[in-house]
Amino acid sequence: MIEYAGLCISVGILMGAYCRTDKRKAQDLARITQIDELKGLVELLEKEPLSNPVVAIFGTVGSNSAVETTRSGTLCVFSEETARVCYKPEKNCNTDSSSNESKEVMLYRKDVPWYLDDGTGQVYVTGAQFAKGFYDTLNKYIFTEPVMEHFERFFSFKDVQYVPNSCCEHVLEIGKPLTIIG
Repeated sequence: MIEYAGLCISVGILMGAYCRTDKRKAQDLARITQIDELKGLVELLEKEPLSNPVVAIFGTVGSNSAVETTRSGTLCVFSEETARVCYKPEKNCNTDSSSNESKEVMLYRKDVPWYLDDGTGQVYVTGAQFAKGFYDTLNKYIFTEPVMEHFERFFSFKDVQYVPNSCCEHVLEIGKPLTIIG
């Protein structure tokens, strides 16, 4: 019986502590200034100096000068093409390639200045490729065409094979909805 009473008291203490943390989170969230339009962000930043602002912006990707990708032909603001090469010619790259014998090589990378547009204003985005999760938002296109002409420029020896179906293009397309927190 005493164990049951002790268990009930412990559960009560845990529930009280949990409710206090929820109340604290609610108070912190209540202090947040919400802005529904990007033009309101400019007004807020001009009238109130903020020490460490955290801003979450949702909009569609746009640019004044887009890039057309070489393989998929899509219009985008960021494009990167990579392929995997195998350094051991005696191994079959189709079946035996391990991380020590094959490496991913960037063939090209193109990007242009771009912005997020929410319909009321635009926010230009810089340095997004260094952000955590940026590459997870990109569309990936895989190609089967041989890319050996690219590797002959990079490698002087003939002992390199490319891994089939490993050439891919990562792109951030114009018009893609995106949320950035920074």
